[in-house]
Amino acid sequence: MTIRVWREGAYEAERSQPINIDLPEKSVAAQKLKISVYLATWWALNVVFNIYNKKVLNAFPYPWLTSTLSLAAGSLIMLISWATRIAEAPKTDVDFWKALFPVAVAHTIGHVAATVSMSKVAVSFTHIIKVLAWRVVPGIRFMGAMISNLAFVFRNIFLKRGMKGKAVSGMNYYACLSILSLLILTPFAIAVEGPQMWAAGWQNALSQIGPNFIW
Repeated sequence: MTIRVWREGAYEAERSQPINIDLPEKSVAAQKLKISVYLATWWALNVVFNIYNKKVLNAFPYPWLTSTLSLAAGSLIMLISWATRIAEAPKTDVDFWKALFPVAVAHTIGHVAATVSMSKVAVSFTHIIKVLAWRVVPGIRFMGAMISNLAFVFRNIFLKRGMKGKAVSGMNYYACLSILSLLILTPFAIAVEGPQMWAAGWQNALSQIGPNFIW
């Protein structure tokens, strides 16, 4: 069976060229199954992430800090993976980080806006609005999902324009993106909410829920 396979790297979407490759039926079926498993795993983990995010926000209503901690956790996991050689560290330079910066700005805005939206309404409703963003009557509770949609669109545009030719694997690309987004977001989180609000909210959450809140 002849299929068209796209050669692509994390930053080479515009340079991707189709090649005709003869693959047996079993290989094609295995590819489809592999992709289906990846999609199902992503969807399941995304559901779990959103549910726990909402639980945290119900007890600790500070979406800017929650967004920051989420990025910090992902960044820490990858830094440990690189240090222990579980994952190979990417080879980057100044030009790479310059090209990544506008992508990280859009990613940061989208990430925070989605978390703010989730803190205001139910998880399911947030996703409905993200799908039907421009068909919903505007309101302050809906703006987070809309802004998140726009930010992620611009993130993908910046990615295609600025990152082509910079071959970094998908996992390492997302790790670098998370680290840079963390650096961008942290000062804004401190300015918008701040340590005093976080300390008061932390004590309130512990008094209401107990040590299980940390888990």
